[in-house]
Amino acid sequence: MPKAAKTAVAVAEPEEAYDYTTYLEKAPTDLQSRFAAWIIEQTGMQFGTKKEQAAFEEGVRLATALRMHFQRSPENQEVLTTRRAEAGDRELAAAKETAPPRKSAAKKAAAAAPVAPAKKAVPAKKVAKAAAPVEPTASDEEVVTEPAQGTRRPPRRPIQRRAATTAATEEEAPF
Repeated sequence: MPKAAKTAVAVAEPEEAYDYTTYLEKAPTDLQSRFAAWIIEQTGMQFGTKKEQAAFEEGVRLATALRMHFQRSPENQEVLTTRRAEAGDRELAAAKETAPPRKSAAKKAAAAAPVAPAKKAVPAKKVAKAAAPVEPTASDEEVVTEPAQGTRRPPRRPIQRRAATTAATEEEAPF
């Protein structure tokens, strides 16, 4: 079953445009400096000059500071909405291509076959008398199998059966 398309949430635009240039004048925070140093250390980046390294660190500082503003921006929200719509269209097309036929041959054959008349019900008392107590065996334990790939069904627990009790004499019998 195809998933329902997500509805785009309208982002309220601020009344006045935000001035991002204020970030150009700010000094890097401790986190921003450590993050830039960590990137250089982890990636093994090397710079030809101190000026190149300073430009990289400034880029990391601005990216860290402005990331959330960018994610909320109308420009980014427009791109995300378009991508969601395209992804929904692709999922819908894929679901139509892989959808099973409406009615399988087995179901058509079963529908065409004549229906056998129902058997007469046997009273419960007769069934209970005819059934003999059965001792559980190792083969009676239910086998837990892995669910099919892509399903989220929890594993089934083995059924615990009580041992049948038998009365030694008629006097011990409850009925």
